[in-house]
Amino acid sequence: MSKCYLLGAGASYGSRDSIPEGQRPPMGEYLFVDGWDSGLLRKEHFNPLFREVKRYAGIDGQVIDEGELEFNSEIFLKELDEEFSLLQIASQYQSLDDLDESEEVKQLQEHLRNRPEIEDDGIYERLENDSFPEEVKSDYISNLIQLKEMALSLSYYYFYEIFRQYSKEYYPKRDNYTNLANHVHTTNSTVLSLNYDIMFEKAIKSENLDYVYKGHPYSFYVGPRHRSESISLIKLHGSINWMNPFSMIEFGNGQPFHQRVKFIHSNSVQTKCEYIDNHEVESMDYEQLVHRSGGIYEPALIPPFEGRKDYEKVQAYDKIWSSAGHFLENTDELVVIGSRISPQDSKLIELIDTNMEKDSTITLVCGSSSNEIQTRLSDRFDHLNIETDCLRFGEYMDSLTGT
Repeated sequence: MSKCYLLGAGASYGSRDSIPEGQRPPMGEYLFVDGWDSGLLRKEHFNPLFREVKRYAGIDGQVIDEGELEFNSEIFLKELDEEFSLLQIASQYQSLDDLDESEEVKQLQEHLRNRPEIEDDGIYERLENDSFPEEVKSDYISNLIQLKEMALSLSYYYFYEIFRQYSKEYYPKRDNYTNLANHVHTTNSTVLSLNYDIMFEKAIKSENLDYVYKGHPYSFYVGPRHRSESISLIKLHGSINWMNPFSMIEFGNGQPFHQRVKFIHSNSVQTKCEYIDNHEVESMDYEQLVHRSGGIYEPALIPPFEGRKDYEKVQAYDKIWSSAGHFLENTDELVVIGSRISPQDSKLIELIDTNMEKDSTITLVCGSSSNEIQTRLSDRFDHLNIETDCLRFGEYMDSLTGT
């Protein structure tokens, strides 16, 4: 049996104890605060997304304080996706009362009626008006569908750019990530990661080690060493250096940025997911993904849509998750660093529940949230031992090295 590590956003956040607060990758509640501070969210390309962010936060007009943008990004994107889905359904009917009485639609209807909204949008009053003229409804809902789909599609490029910048600015210097890389290599452990960034990959390479993206059908292998000597890395939600390539014809040659990407969220065309060299990714901003010769790159990410993550959109993820299950079957300890494993992470919870043997151990290294997570997971995984020996990443690494 072996040890397996699960890295969440808190691992990259705590990769080096001495990093100033403003240079740490953002946690979920600060993803749009970070984009506001850096100016990314205010770029014209992201206007449709920014509009939905402000609407969700209840901001009518200009952002006065960055604290207004501090909220759970997963819930925001999940609800935006729900609204998009309901609008698609509503576009087929004269009024909401005509909608099919399925349980899913009832839930979407309830969400639509209860969601706070800025007055000038008026979507709920318009959609619930029994005398809503068909010709007006058609144009109105069609425009809303396009705007919301565009906002959802832009989120792929927004997250790519956020984590590209932090990956680019990360320089491994004998920190928690480099220490973990050496430990994992020495003990032949496996690493599962929920992170989009390539900070851990850079830490591995800085120690003259190699890694292989296990489970990916195209088996991305990075380094000259034999595969058996490389660190096994499984990225469950994708990576900023994974891309789906599409031709210009499929996504509109010569159109503005937001028009070219507007169907990305709904796109289900399967392509051969490409690996982009880390150095190339660091120099390739989000605009270059879209305005490149030969076509457009779609970041092969699973965006944080709480409870509505689409794992079938990119074909590669079926084998990636199967590979993760195989490693967990042979693991007697899963060390969770910086992930809350929230109740909404149903696929991850099922992965752990289904594959880890009885009396195996989950060790939590999740900061001040460790005790709360321990209580919650103990109720969910009654066949596993849940422990919290160390609270912080650096403390845990010190315990391994005896320092």
